[in-house]
Amino acid sequence: TRVFTENAQPLVPGNPYVTSSPTPSRGETEVFTASLDIAYEVGEVTLRSITAYVDTKDFFRWDLVGGQQVAPNVFISTFDRGSASGAQQWSQELQATGSSLDGKLNWLAGVYYFTEKGDQDFRDAFFGFALPLFIQRTKTDSYAVFAQANYALTEKTSITLGGRYTKDDKRFDATIAAPTNLVAGLNASFDAFTPKFGI
Repeated sequence: TRVFTENAQPLVPGNPYVTSSPTPSRGETEVFTASLDIAYEVGEVTLRSITAYVDTKDFFRWDLVGGQQVAPNVFISTFDRGSASGAQQWSQELQATGSSLDGKLNWLAGVYYFTEKGDQDFRDAFFGFALPLFIQRTKTDSYAVFAQANYALTEKTSITLGGRYTKDDKRFDATIAAPTNLVAGLNASFDAFTPKFGI
């Protein structure tokens, strides 16, 4: 026998958004951001610092079954799932820009750093009995150095040469809870050089 979503019978006829679960559904996301951009001129050179921070918290919970009737007009929570997660990231970029050769040469050089860590905790509850389900942790560190120069050959023609080197370190850890308590982890590093050339 196959059962499709259209075969489901809502608690209130004609209203598919009303369930019989006494567990209130929740969904919340809170994000805090802050940034600071400072520039300072030293002769023909402009020094710039760009800092940013982001903090995210997220939570959701609902009864996946919709509740179970145990007596006339008496319902209990059946299969309740919740997840609490959070992530924090911080980045810092330092730049130096300048112009020389009577404005024919414009250049930029800098370094960049980014770090982020996050976690998520899944928990289930069957008929009111809590059961830890899955926990994961992630962390990323990224480093980069870059430079670019643009030289005007004529009033209408210029040449651009630049490059960026980036290195990422990533870590992932997870625990699958009862009954296995299986622990898994992954560490990986990536790097790349990206050149740029244009006329």
